[in-house]
Amino acid sequence: MALFWKQEVALSVLSSCDNYIETSITYKAKTFITHFIYGEPDHSKRKERAEGTFGDFRVFLSQCDLYDVPYSGNPLSWRGVRYSHLVHCRLDRALSNGLWADLFPYSRSLYLEFEGSDHRPLLSLLEPHMKKKRGIFRYDRSLNENEEIKVIIEKAWNSSSRATVEQRISTCRREISRWNHKHQQNSQKIIKEEKQKLEEAMSSSVLNQEVIAEINQKLKSAYQKEEEYWRQRSRTLWLALGDRNSGYFHAVTRGRRTINKLAVIEDNEGTAISSNCVDIVNQAIQPCITPETNEVLITDPSPEEIKEALFSINPDKAPGPDGFSACFFQKNWLVMGPNITTEIQEIISTGILPSSLNNTHVRLIPKVPSPKTVAEFRPIALCNVYYMIISKILTKRL
Repeated sequence: MALFWKQEVALSVLSSCDNYIETSITYKAKTFITHFIYGEPDHSKRKERAEGTFGDFRVFLSQCDLYDVPYSGNPLSWRGVRYSHLVHCRLDRALSNGLWADLFPYSRSLYLEFEGSDHRPLLSLLEPHMKKKRGIFRYDRSLNENEEIKVIIEKAWNSSSRATVEQRISTCRREISRWNHKHQQNSQKIIKEEKQKLEEAMSSSVLNQEVIAEINQKLKSAYQKEEEYWRQRSRTLWLALGDRNSGYFHAVTRGRRTINKLAVIEDNEGTAISSNCVDIVNQAIQPCITPETNEVLITDPSPEEIKEALFSINPDKAPGPDGFSACFFQKNWLVMGPNITTEIQEIISTGILPSSLNNTHVRLIPKVPSPKTVAEFRPIALCNVYYMIISKILTKRL
């Protein structure tokens, strides 16, 4: 086995043999360990394969936090003859762990066409050319208990008596973003600092229980914020591993991030497509509301009905384009409730829905690992909570 690299890559060989090379690679100031492995091609030199080899391999992948790098192309990378039968199977793959996926979140592998060998070339791209995306605002629900944020939200919401609910939400988003820039909270850094302080206090010859209690309280608060941060991003709706689950939630998030990266979409012929695929997924929707049903739908909702619709939304549900999940409105209902109630009653009464109110993020959720065709994705719509309140009122009346 031979290994080549360009001058722009700093590579050190840590260990090697005929079929294995362990390397340390530095690329654009990012350093990582890479193993290159090729099975022994000479049958006479191969060891007898144990019956549970592949089971052991799956355990190895799980224990080492290894995932397939998202791939496209035909994954049946090897062809050969076994007992006079032509066989195609996947023998070649690129694997990475969660930390590596954090370094190269858009990495992917391409199975290329056969070229003189019975193995397909496997091309792994660390940083495929992609358009840079502007950061998306996401409300951190750990701010719900921050007294300063509560004051900022109330002040922003009531900054203009003539503002619409959408304008009030936009003002809150702007003011919270400003606060976040000034008070960037790094719970991991706080945990590290407080643990150091606790070590010093516990090792001191001076007995000071008040100082130790204060440090422990700050440490507990930092752990809770860290756990909440990763729970929100993993969107796992239960706590099952005790009080310090940030490592678990972090792993869930990294695993989802690796699996959910959209590397390519292919048509039914296996050809990668880059144009708009609306025609592939668009389906006709026929009207099914009768005049009698419509009369029920346009009845003015009561304040209780509107509040019930909001509080029936899971507070951890992924937010829409405005970046606010239901917990934001539920926690601040006393401030926001009157304006939201009045405006929703007006929308249903007049039948006029502001065009921007139903702005939606459409997300494609993979049904299988490394999906490629449209049929292998499940589309979900992430609507703004304000729109979801109206939607829930109407659907409950049907």
